[in-house]
Amino acid sequence: MSVVLKFVDGPHAGRYLRAYNPDHAEGRGLVVATNDLGLALRFDGFLEAMEEWKRPSTVHPIRLSDGKPNRPMTAWSVAPEAVE
Repeated sequence: MSVVLKFVDGPHAGRYLRAYNPDHAEGRGLVVATNDLGLALRFDGFLEAMEEWKRPSTVHPIRLSDGKPNRPMTAWSVAPEAVE
């Protein structure tokens, strides 16, 4: 069984994660979403999927504004979904 991440809110709501680079644009991150489940990024399980969702930037691991971890994709909620 694989797991995909589906966006619940934000500009990608209802779409699946295709690619994620938290270091893009000096740590602001890049998310690529798709409507095609076949193109969605797959993970080996729920925990691995959620770890990707909260993966921080290595370029700027701490947000300067508040000193908290810089995890660009956590700006949006996601729901892990099991797929065959």
